Amino acid sequence: MNIGIIGTGNMGRALGILWAEQGHNITFGARSIDKAERAATLAGKNAKAASNRQAAEVSEVLLYTARGIHPEAVVGAGEVLKEKVLIDCNNSDVPKNFVYPAIEESLAEILQKQVPEAKVVKSFNTIAMEVFEHCPDNIKSYQISNFVCGDNEEARNLVRQLSEEIGFDTIDCGELVRARLLEQQADFIRFLLISGTRPGAAFSTPKISPVNTPRLGGKEATKLGELK
Repeated sequence: MNIGIIGTGNMGRALGILWAEQGHNITFGARSIDKAERAATLAGKNAKAASNRQAAEVSEVLLYTARGIHPEAVVGAGEVLKEKVLIDCNNSDVPKNFVYPAIEESLAEILQKQVPEAKVVKSFNTIAMEVFEHCPDNIKSYQISNFVCGDNEEARNLVRQLSEEIGFDTIDCGELVRARLLEQQADFIRFLLISGTRPGAAFSTPKISPVNTPRLGGKEATKLGELK
């Protein structure tokens, strides 16, 4: 399968490497070609670097990690996303003291409105980076849940397949409106992680922990921890 990664931060890089290991053809897209090339080098022979536009053009499935940016500003004209499966793994910014507003419309629903001819599927937004380091084989015994939702059943099934390939117990949550619940769940998980209240619980099991030697490029610093 040809999979494009739009944005090569922690999530994009990790999932791209994991899917390349499963034999998929991965195109890492980024605003900085150097960053895309680094991810492609880590992923190996099944991966290449390109611009975001090029990654969108050559792929049937796209992992969309650009949060709060209109797709046309990322890949150019929206028609390049027509009929593509667009996996939205994004979550909202963390507000001060973790006081989140009610989610009346999820990021995934907004994305679907922006690119109505794409097939948006919400998934992977509740998984911490530390968990990906254990994929695919070591994670199976933990039975970590990953969730998918979207209005196109065929697209949901495809993303479910990609999720199960890298070791997750994947649950179909139905229509895209359920993304509101998944994003709220992710807000709580990040509260557990960032506040230090009980970080192990955020990994779905207290028995899982960060690996000593990351193999997916390491976890880049974010601003999330500054917002406590």
